[in-house]
Amino acid sequence: MTWDRVRFGFVLAVILLVGIGLTWYAAARAEQPTSHQVPQTLLFSVIGKAGEALLIAALLAVGVDRYVKRSLVQEVARDITPYAVAHFFPEQLKGEVQRLLQFCLIRNDFEVSIQFVPSTVKGYLIARTTSRYSVENLTNQTQTYEHTLSLMTSWYTDVPNLQNRILLAGSRGGLQSYEFPEAEIDKYIISSAAMTMEFRKEVRIPRRGSGPLVKCWNHYEVVCPDNGVDHVWFRVPTQGVSINISSPPEYEFQVFFPGKTDVESTPEGMPTQWQHSGIFLPGQFVRIRWRLRVSQQQGRILSPP
Repeated sequence: MTWDRVRFGFVLAVILLVGIGLTWYAAARAEQPTSHQVPQTLLFSVIGKAGEALLIAALLAVGVDRYVKRSLVQEVARDITPYAVAHFFPEQLKGEVQRLLQFCLIRNDFEVSIQFVPSTVKGYLIARTTSRYSVENLTNQTQTYEHTLSLMTSWYTDVPNLQNRILLAGSRGGLQSYEFPEAEIDKYIISSAAMTMEFRKEVRIPRRGSGPLVKCWNHYEVVCPDNGVDHVWFRVPTQGVSINISSPPEYEFQVFFPGKTDVESTPEGMPTQWQHSGIFLPGQFVRIRWRLRVSQQQGRILSPP
């Protein structure tokens, strides 16, 4: 315990005792009869109010004052830290560091499950994908998270009868929970001239420590060639990624994580799972590649990877 805290406690105790004394004295004297009733009553009323003011000041110093100081320190640290940390960096790097330090939300335990099934068109697969994750608020204020899923309407013009579809989107644990199946989700999907469709809904994330983490999930279908590549992009800092894949046994997969030089290939047997416990920053991605196994390629001409 520092001397400043001891002095603060001593002054606080003195203020509290003086306030109690003045309040008690004014109440006791006000009950005693006197020949100068009006002046005495006014004096004791002033003394009593002064005592009450000291009591209120002591209570505020114990609770509210400490809370205000803590909140002020947190706000100053949040606003100044990005500029102090990146002060000596080059301008382009400074902007990136400041942007990262100002993120208020982080996603945890990002899980992507992909089931590849044959389509009605030879040479194409349907990737039935489900993504799940939790959103954590890093601040003491309610924040808004934009629950977004963007897909191309169709990647391949030679298979017009196969279309990408958003089947489900939901969230639980925020200030408003929801789940939209395919029959209801159309009113939340925006289609653009660039042949894309995007689901977008704002989710209110409670302040840090005020309850369980908010959960979000999506379910969608994507048309893809039986020899291709896809990416899982990140626009919010994300910690911990798991990729789960199941498919017919004649296919093999490779998964590339950022910052890792080794390519993680499909082990024998299905389904398979890849995990990365690190942090994924906005703009980074996980690359997933699939193709027929070498034993299945005999007598078949494949397009270049």
